[in-house]
Amino acid sequence: MMRSFLLYATIVLLLLNVFTYVYFNQQLKGFQHREKSLEKAYDHQKVALDDAIHFTLENNTNAQNYLGSVDYKSLISLVNNTLMDGNSQKGGNPYVDRESIDGQPFIMNKLQVLNDRWAIADFSNGNIWGNVLIEFFIDDKGKLVVIPFKSVLYPN
Repeated sequence: MMRSFLLYATIVLLLLNVFTYVYFNQQLKGFQHREKSLEKAYDHQKVALDDAIHFTLENNTNAQNYLGSVDYKSLISLVNNTLMDGNSQKGGNPYVDRESIDGQPFIMNKLQVLNDRWAIADFSNGNIWGNVLIEFFIDDKGKLVVIPFKSVLYPN
């Protein structure tokens, strides 16, 4: 009787080990599949991010080299501060190049410095939205000159 009990216990333990091995092996395959899916999604997002930041002064080495001795980070800061400070003016931001509509002035919401010469901004008056392309440069006196180039308004 003891011998048959040990035989049955050994068989049950052996089956338990086989089922446990198969279960955890399947779990491992599932984790590996999810890991590959996440890696693929990460690679896709990285490519999308690289494409999105391609046209920025921070990632454009040709424009940085063109600037020469001018620090591109300080130029980005100067352009951002100058353009966003225009929001505090009474008639709206003068760099938007649009008159106020319905008595509501336009102000800039977001701004991206594209290279050593151009910036693009998103603006609105609360009801109407648009984008403006802005040209800028440093004159002979070292002052920032800003020229709104072209703007577009989007209908509601």
